[in-house]
Amino acid sequence: MPDIQLLEKYAQVLIHTGVNLQRGQRLILTASLTLDEAPPESIMLVQKCVEEAYKAGAKFVYVRWYDQRINALRLRHAETLEDWPAWESSGILEWYNEGAARLAIGGENPDALADIAPERFQQAQKYSSQFTQPIMQKIMSDSVNWCVARVPVTGWAQRVYPDVSSAEAVEKLWAAIFQMCRVTESDPLAAWRQHVETLRLRREYMTAKQYSALHYTAPGTDLTVGLPRGHVWLGGLDQTQDGRTFTANVPTEEIFSMPHRERVNGVVSFSMPLAEQGSVVEGVTLRFEAGRVIEATATRGKETMERWLDQDEAARYLGEVALVPNSSPVSRTQTLYYDGLYDENAANHLAIGSAYKNTLTGGADMSDADFMAAGGNISTQHLDFMIGSGQMDVDGIREDGSAEAVMRAGEWAFE
Repeated sequence: MPDIQLLEKYAQVLIHTGVNLQRGQRLILTASLTLDEAPPESIMLVQKCVEEAYKAGAKFVYVRWYDQRINALRLRHAETLEDWPAWESSGILEWYNEGAARLAIGGENPDALADIAPERFQQAQKYSSQFTQPIMQKIMSDSVNWCVARVPVTGWAQRVYPDVSSAEAVEKLWAAIFQMCRVTESDPLAAWRQHVETLRLRREYMTAKQYSALHYTAPGTDLTVGLPRGHVWLGGLDQTQDGRTFTANVPTEEIFSMPHRERVNGVVSFSMPLAEQGSVVEGVTLRFEAGRVIEATATRGKETMERWLDQDEAARYLGEVALVPNSSPVSRTQTLYYDGLYDENAANHLAIGSAYKNTLTGGADMSDADFMAAGGNISTQHLDFMIGSGQMDVDGIREDGSAEAVMRAGEWAFE
């Protein structure tokens, strides 16, 4: 079992650096844990976060428990998948409108839903999205201060460390999480302040450049991603529309912006398997033309990849472009975590689906129609996939068509 003091420090990082909960705020804490696979300390971490939130002056902490196995039972056996607790979604949206914060702690088995028929999964998602999309847009427009983090469960730990016992796998995963989240530092909160300052300097450099496009080259990749005028690079420390700062992902090593949805052309290959929603896809190559994915191939999980692309029409367009050095702390572990939050912080990545409105100057105040007209993307999907490696070069393309190095062999070229 991990040291209780490290659990307490992790909770402090999530509440004070991640959410940056303010006195008098409500907190909606969603714990997505496969409960019969969750070690006691993972449940304890949720409890520690609740305790730390109240110590910080939380008005109320509402904890929502979500279990993969219960969801799988519905997907396998329910006579209809066209039903949803709209009352809960409307209540959550009401709290966000009133200034509540969000903390999502996940611990799920990447293979838990692998045997679910794709059409049933798609049917359930399509119906529920009409209730969850307003919440997603509230979060993606940074109207609330929010944070996403992870805790181990045995199924996930054994997938990451298959050659040791389940107990040892959980211990190893806890140790990795604490290291990558800077919890083992003598003063984790100070270490995070220094880290987000480094990310601030990188994003300000890229925003000032205002490249018209980025050109990616690597084995299996030759992709040009157009960037709209007025795009903004974010990362590390975010800010709500009313000025509350927060760090949305713990850990985080990326700076990110938005592509122009109609100016993406070429071929890109995934550099890592992608585990999402209980399924794993591998060996994926996507071909883009005028922004749209026109062809997808995969060595494993092609049907799943197609399902993600077909969630709605906008899911075949990009919504995010993110840069991560190959030497990031996550990458240095040389471990595939089968989890988007960790794997995306090991490599450059892109995302199909919805864009963050605040990655465009004035975007947060735009209607969906105006945002789309400016090059943004609005979708019920937002799915990150990793493309970076130590073999990737990235060039910034200026308005006059000339290029300059942004990354070489996976590392920053301007630092």
